[in-house]
Amino acid sequence: MSEEKNYWNKVMTRRTSRRRALAATGGFAAAAAFLAACGGDDDEEEPSTTTQTDTTGQTLDPTKGKRGGKFVWQGYGDIGGSLDLIKFGDYSLRQFSGLTHDALLETRSGTPGVDGTDKSVQPLLAVALPEVSPDKLKYTLKLKDAKFHDGTPVTSEDVKWSLETLATSKDSAWGFVMWWLDKVDATDPKTVTITTRFPFADLPQHLSLQGLGVGDVMSKAFQSGPDATKKLMGSGPFLFDSYSPPTQAVFKRNPNYHTQPYPYFDEIVRTGDADQEKKIADVIGKNVHFSYWYGEADRDRIKKARSDLQTWKYDAAAGALWMRTDKAPWKDERVRRAFSMAIDRKSIAQANTQGEGKPDQFLSWTGKYWGFREPKDLGASAKYWDYNLTEAKALLQAAGVQLPLKFKIPHWNATVIGPKWVEQMTLMKTGWKNAGIADTESIEMTHPQIASGAWIGNYDDMTWFPNVVGGQAQIGMWLTMELSWAGQPHQPPTVNRSYVDNPTLEGLLNKQMTQFDKQERISTFRQIEDILADQQYAITNHTWTNNWFADPSVKNAQPGQEAYQGALAYMKYWWFDK
Repeated sequence: MSEEKNYWNKVMTRRTSRRRALAATGGFAAAAAFLAACGGDDDEEEPSTTTQTDTTGQTLDPTKGKRGGKFVWQGYGDIGGSLDLIKFGDYSLRQFSGLTHDALLETRSGTPGVDGTDKSVQPLLAVALPEVSPDKLKYTLKLKDAKFHDGTPVTSEDVKWSLETLATSKDSAWGFVMWWLDKVDATDPKTVTITTRFPFADLPQHLSLQGLGVGDVMSKAFQSGPDATKKLMGSGPFLFDSYSPPTQAVFKRNPNYHTQPYPYFDEIVRTGDADQEKKIADVIGKNVHFSYWYGEADRDRIKKARSDLQTWKYDAAAGALWMRTDKAPWKDERVRRAFSMAIDRKSIAQANTQGEGKPDQFLSWTGKYWGFREPKDLGASAKYWDYNLTEAKALLQAAGVQLPLKFKIPHWNATVIGPKWVEQMTLMKTGWKNAGIADTESIEMTHPQIASGAWIGNYDDMTWFPNVVGGQAQIGMWLTMELSWAGQPHQPPTVNRSYVDNPTLEGLLNKQMTQFDKQERISTFRQIEDILADQQYAITNHTWTNNWFADPSVKNAQPGQEAYQGALAYMKYWWFDK
């Protein structure tokens, strides 16, 4: 067997195991919520040396902060009740563990003085970025002198146990995102070597805190004990104190953190209120120091009432409609194209985002690190984003579809990320009904309900969900999983939510994961963009914005573009001005 065939056989075997992990856990829930960041390459830019500037224009030294105070951080809602880092397959738990646990690396987005859209990584528990073997299969890292919260040292055996347990344990909810891992060697107490099954360009991002749940370095001894599901105990900047679902979680400053003088806050309280109006009232009423993100209308309400607040605005990828492309009528690309052309994106933007945002594609242009294109720049396929009911009906007639189509669409309800999300779906289906194209019924569901159903491909016709793959740090693996079967049975559980089966696309997806040169990878992404635009495997709406607020008393604050993804571990760099 050739080396290439042997390599891909290993990959396919590994991907099959992730199906078992999905089936065992009921799905990968809050990667659902929003995933983020981009991949790495040999030509990665040099780290920025820019320092953070506060709202007064004063340049701040992140090592000169003031210690003390209770910091109140507004989360999106409750995480769901479980503190099991291995069995709980929901990314929301990383809202907590990003404070209590460190990873070998961390993404630089969110670090003070670094652009909020930066997708590169920097050392955290590791003393430096990994040394890579010539064949790009082995990554060697040296560990800092760090201790877990119980006073025991962080060793390479803990790193080995963490990665291998998450990848191979029958109880792990994360095996399906770790099929790239071959083995981990603890060469000595401070040296670890990670071997991948193929040259994997995004490995550094998978070893970071903003990874898909696999970055946390856990204590083997603690996780094997009786308190592993009741408490969080890592080597991070904050100590776990208490969790009272759904109201709040409390964290205390780790006085023995491996990198001093961090952190500065004595205490962090993370709120778990999901009610949108209460959340807005808490920001306006000065009950929180850092907010969750808000859309355009709520942003303007808050700014009108609190002109003193620090504000960050990031473009956010459009949501997407996934269809069962393995069966009629969605198997016909003419039907998919028609439904895209029957969306009046301009009118929806006026009603939903105050006119802000632009039409988006599967590889969202908001993922600026890779230079993804706007739909208008996608050549002949750009027309599929034009609102053109005449052409849409002609395509449906040519496809022999009897109108109106009738089907149900499962999607998040307003408790997950607010009413504007539901409103987008309402506007789309109303437009289809008025045009005589479709008479659809929304099935509004909670985060856990979607996670165990439509998120893992368990739906009948169409589902409406966030589409942030274009902005992820781990873009290569997640893009591949969302758009290929890789030898799996064509049935749920699967994250191939459109049931795509395209051999040409499959080859490009496999290729991009192995490309370390950024320009070469961008060239492959261009080809993938063209196929996705032509085939409309996922129909995207328009972008919106994520708007974050911080009280003016908070200094050195810098949320990254994807601050919704897990805990803001970068809070260790922040402090109060008094």
